Amino acid sequence: MQLELNYYYSLTPRVFVNTLIGYRKKEDEKLKTSWEQTRINAYHSVMWNKKPPELLEFMKFTWEQNPQPKLPKPTKKAVYNTFKKWDKIKFKKQE
Repeated sequence: MQLELNYYYSLTPRVFVNTLIGYRKKEDEKLKTSWEQTRINAYHSVMWNKKPPELLEFMKFTWEQNPQPKLPKPTKKAVYNTFKKWDKIKFKKQE
């Protein structure tokens, strides 16, 4: 990450972890971009075939095969019930 030493020691653990996560995301994006460029170069080298395969079928990457499913947005009622449940637990601990 190439942080200056004084800056590194001034970071709280939370800020350091957030910085590290952002840095890793940036590095992953660089790597994905590089591999996608490689795929395009390899694809164009076999384009002379009479029936070339589709670009995404030619070379699949792990981040394209299994996309992360998005969680459904909770309804207001579900959020209310969750808070109600945790309030009950909180009040039991206080007694």
